[in-house]
Amino acid sequence: MKFQVWKLPVLCLLFCYWSSTSTVTGFTNEQLKRVTDYVSQTYGITKQYAYVIKFDKTECEQLTDQNIKDALKNEANDVSKKVLSKESEIYEGSRMVMASYKELGNNKREHSEHRLLYPAPGSTVSPVENLLNKAPPAGCAIFFTLNSPCQAYCTKPNGPYEIVSKLDQFHKVTNKAFVYDLVYNDKICFAKCMKSVNEKMPVYRCDKTCSECFTKGKFNLVCLN
Repeated sequence: MKFQVWKLPVLCLLFCYWSSTSTVTGFTNEQLKRVTDYVSQTYGITKQYAYVIKFDKTECEQLTDQNIKDALKNEANDVSKKVLSKESEIYEGSRMVMASYKELGNNKREHSEHRLLYPAPGSTVSPVENLLNKAPPAGCAIFFTLNSPCQAYCTKPNGPYEIVSKLDQFHKVTNKAFVYDLVYNDKICFAKCMKSVNEKMPVYRCDKTCSECFTKGKFNLVCLN
């Protein structure tokens, strides 16, 4: 009897531990590949652009081709037309926001990531913040940029155009990923710069396949080469 009394709490402890660890979720490489391929094939934008897409809690559990399609069924048909317009408009939908870079003249550009994470003139909230404030609540979210963030502006600490601190807008989203396809420009400090992004949300590279860029703090070279 004493053995049984001692054994019960241990079994309970093991069960509770198993239950809590088994409910921890995150994106699989296959899920990220399905989402990024779907958006790329649906909207067909080949110049530098970025988007944030969110799914509700139920959709996040599987992210099949069908529920990705269902989640985006109410987005406008002319997303790419808006984003690629002469005015380089920012698309803001119920599940997705998207922007390309914007030419400012004198060889200056406002980068696509910056446009999504900073409020537009006359606004107090960024397109990303506005999206995450809308229903349904984000069970998971993906920030995708075609080219990795530039080191001169986007990932430069304390710079006027840096985006790293702005990723705190995702702090309420447990399951999130920052994804890029192509490596932009200077590779010398790439791992260090992307590590600062990874500290805010896990970084992945999705080109032919999807790969997590940091494992236990160590950089995966497939994310650079």
